[in-house]
Amino acid sequence: MKVYTMTMEILTPVHVGTGEELDALSYVLQKQDKDAYIYLVDSGRWFADHAHEPDVANALKNYSYLELRTILSRAKDIAAYAEAKIPVISQELVKFYNEAMNNRRRENELRINLLPRNPVGMFAYIPGSSIKGAIRTAVGSFLARQVKSEAEQRCSPQERQRKSCFDSYNRAIFGKVQFDAFKHLKVSDAIVPEDKTEIVQPVERAKNPDKRSTPKGYIEAVKSLAGEGQVILRNRLSIGDFADQYHKDCQRKLPPFSLKEQILALNQFYKQKFQDEITSFYNL
Repeated sequence: MKVYTMTMEILTPVHVGTGEELDALSYVLQKQDKDAYIYLVDSGRWFADHAHEPDVANALKNYSYLELRTILSRAKDIAAYAEAKIPVISQELVKFYNEAMNNRRRENELRINLLPRNPVGMFAYIPGSSIKGAIRTAVGSFLARQVKSEAEQRCSPQERQRKSCFDSYNRAIFGKVQFDAFKHLKVSDAIVPEDKTEIVQPVERAKNPDKRSTPKGYIEAVKSLAGEGQVILRNRLSIGDFADQYHKDCQRKLPPFSLKEQILALNQFYKQKFQDEITSFYNL
C-alpha cells in the first residue's frame, strides 16, 4: 500500500451537509465591534450552572423555549461554555437573530447547517468519503468512454433508451460490488483550521431576472480564495495493490490506472465542469 499526503487548495466556498440543523438553543450569536460570531455552546451545562437564578429557574420550570433561548443569548459568560467560535458573514442572520430574541422571528429562520465536526476538539472537516466520491466519479467518467462505445455497439438506437443497455457501467469499470476496486482507495478526513470557516447564506440567482429565487438557509462553509486569502487543507490518501484482484473480478480487462492517470482524470472531468459553469452562468 502506498500512502500519499494530499494537499487541497480551496477555490470556492465549500459546504458538506450533515442533515442536522443547529437550533437557537445550541448557539449564541454575539457582536464584537463590527464583527459577529456564533458560539457553539453546551447550553445544558450553562443552564445547570445558572439554575439558581430566578429567571432561569422559572424558564426551566415552565420549559419556555423562547424564554430560554432569550436568556441564553444575553449570557455574559457564554465564551466559557463555547465549544467553537465561527464568524458570521450573513448580516441577515444577525438581524433575524436580534429580532428573534424579542420574539419577532420564527425558530426555523435561525437554523444553521454546520459542516461535519469532530466531537474531539469540535474541528470542522471535509469527509474523506466525499473526496473519495469525487475521485470515483471522475475516474469512472474517464474509463466509461470505452464502455459506452461498446454498449452502443451492442444496442440499437431504440434499445439505447433502455436502462439495461447502460446499467452495467459500474460493474464493467469497477468490478462486482464485493470486489470493487475502489475499496483499495482510502481517503482520510481533511481537518479545517479553526479560523477558516464562516456562516453564510447561499443566494440563488436565476438567468431569468423575473423568476423569484428560492430562499436558502444558513450554512457553515470553508472560506474561499476570494475571501481572506488561501486556505490549504491536507489529508492522507492510501492506494492498495489491487491490480490482480481487479482484473480477476472485473467483467472487462481494463488496463490498470496509475496515480498520474487518476490526476489526469480529475483534471479533465472537473476542469470541464468549471468551464461549463463559467460559460453558461458566471459570464452572465
